[in-house]
Amino acid sequence: MTNPATDIDADAPQPKRRGRPPTRNVTTAKPTQARALPRGQARGRDGEVITRHITTEGDQFHIPDELKEPGWSYQWLSESILNNKDVVRRHNHQMHQAGWRPVHATGKWNGVFGPIDDTGHIIVSDMGLYERPESLTEEAQIDEKRKAIGLIRDRDQALQGAVKQMLPEGFAANKQAMNYKGRQTSRQMYIDPEANPLAPSYQPADDDIA
Repeated sequence: MTNPATDIDADAPQPKRRGRPPTRNVTTAKPTQARALPRGQARGRDGEVITRHITTEGDQFHIPDELKEPGWSYQWLSESILNNKDVVRRHNHQMHQAGWRPVHATGKWNGVFGPIDDTGHIIVSDMGLYERPESLTEEAQIDEKRKAIGLIRDRDQALQGAVKQMLPEGFAANKQAMNYKGRQTSRQMYIDPEANPLAPSYQPADDDIA
């Protein structure tokens, strides 16, 4: 004989529990010992402090300002050209005569552009890093400016000579004016930049030796 008050049908749907759900014990993850180090550093398996120096892919030839020594100039020079080693050898010899010397990966430069066990000349993608006193660089810039002014003066003189040859009879060209039968006339000349082959379209590099 069954008792309806105590017998429960296993197939019957169970009533839903009302109220707040039971709380669960959530354990907060504790920071590892590696996080006790400054940001960008972690401790390796053998206790080595591993540092992440590079955060993004940037200019591989960028020289950090803290590495530049006051009173010195730095420049990257090509160390190899495909099937033309003689050109590089002669060019580097000319740059050596201009005062440039190789920078070696020692001291503060060690490990910046290569492995720490590489202490030779700093070379990145077939480009070598060189340095020289800044006073020599300033002298070279003055010489390059003087050379550029001389080229402009030679061009102007060549143009003036061409104008003089094209003048008809009775005209004369000089630095002040053109005379036509004793009358002073002003002289103006316009040169189309697009048609001027001597106008530089780029900033020449320091010590650009042809």
